[in-house]
Amino acid sequence: MPSKRDDLLSQLFKPVDASSLGMFRALFGILLLFQAYWVYAPGFVLENYIKPIYHFPFSLFEFLRLPRLSFFQLMVLFNCMGLAALGITLGLCFRASCAVFLATFLYAFLFEKALFYEYNYIILLVTFIFLVSDAHRWPALNTLRVKKVRSQTIPYWQVLVLRFLFILIYFYGGLWKLNADWLLHAEPMYSRILSKKILFGASLHNLGLAYLFSYAGVIINLAVPVFLLFRRTRLTAFWLALVFNLMNYYLFKLADVRIFPLLMMAPFVLFVRPEAPREFWDKLFKRFPKLKLPPCKIKISTDPLVYPAFYKKAVLCFLSVFAVIQILVPLRHLVYPGEARWTFEGTRFAWRFKLTAKDVKMKIIATDPATGKSSQIPFEHELSSYQVWLDNVPDMLVQYTHYVRDELIKMGIKDPVITVEAAASLNGRPYQTFIDPTVNFAKIEYPPFSHARWILPLETK
Repeated sequence: MPSKRDDLLSQLFKPVDASSLGMFRALFGILLLFQAYWVYAPGFVLENYIKPIYHFPFSLFEFLRLPRLSFFQLMVLFNCMGLAALGITLGLCFRASCAVFLATFLYAFLFEKALFYEYNYIILLVTFIFLVSDAHRWPALNTLRVKKVRSQTIPYWQVLVLRFLFILIYFYGGLWKLNADWLLHAEPMYSRILSKKILFGASLHNLGLAYLFSYAGVIINLAVPVFLLFRRTRLTAFWLALVFNLMNYYLFKLADVRIFPLLMMAPFVLFVRPEAPREFWDKLFKRFPKLKLPPCKIKISTDPLVYPAFYKKAVLCFLSVFAVIQILVPLRHLVYPGEARWTFEGTRFAWRFKLTAKDVKMKIIATDPATGKSSQIPFEHELSSYQVWLDNVPDMLVQYTHYVRDELIKMGIKDPVITVEAAASLNGRPYQTFIDPTVNFAKIEYPPFSHARWILPLETK
């Protein structure tokens, strides 16, 4: 009698048509092309990779000591990224393309933490899944490059893991909106997002509209993942997500979210029947026979895919670890005391989209203990427009003050004292002291797995 694990493995390795995964790969690859050639344009590279005197590495990856490349080298790197994205889109030299894109994108991602967006994390996860999948089996130029393709059938887990990922992203995106600011005060929608929005000549800075947008956002965010679980409601989920992402595009444009709305619509092709994209194109080619590609010998299997037992166990282990990490990592802020939107502790990689409008007034003051002379560090003029967010992000603040400390020591100042005067306003609240002004940042380290006690608690009254 087959065990539950055997039943699970038979479902995970059930052969399904590769066309839904392949169509998602092509759509996602087009977005990767935008990322490589539109986001990482020469002006963006100059402003964020060349101009700043200091770059912020991710705390756990500082040991990598990534080399600082010249402008020419960076443009070569991003052009290689673009060619790799093209290979992913077309399904040509697929695994090599995934590996090159992953390597080049990882450099850009890890070299500058200030440019972190949640959608960059999505790109990393999906590209990695592509690397270990057979997403190149349809549609792909490989079918023209070789005379015979082994199969255009894939194991079902390759579709399921991506479905799981995007259901989770939508779910957490809605879950974190269930807070008092969002539901009871329509913040930051009212004071920040709608404050300067104009539609047909009329201002949208209206409290009623702010509540409407806020509640619509949280309801859609939570409804979409539930509706995606059931075949009959998936079309409803698509239309809800379309409205939601069009709303995001209008509210945020592309200055902040860039390709994110499109990135969150592309996965819906994964939720149709796996063979549906192929059937669509077959019907189109019958109507327009001149568009049909040259014939290629392929195999569409309905028999169980034959894999060694150890491979199946390895895949099951990978999927289990992947699922546990994706479920638990967004929850890690719960182990820190205080309000995560205020402290920013544990909020990266957690699918927390546009929850906070935090304004900070900050001074970094360096003092020579030998002379008692103090001076203000002009960090706003030394860093890029993204890097000055260090006034919101405590771990970046520690990294920058350590850089300042080391530069002062090079100038001959022994044991400089660096203090921070910072007041912040969260979602329209009155300004209050954010950082303990008595702490010498030259002497402290940022605790990556515990609470930074020099972040003063948010006063909620």
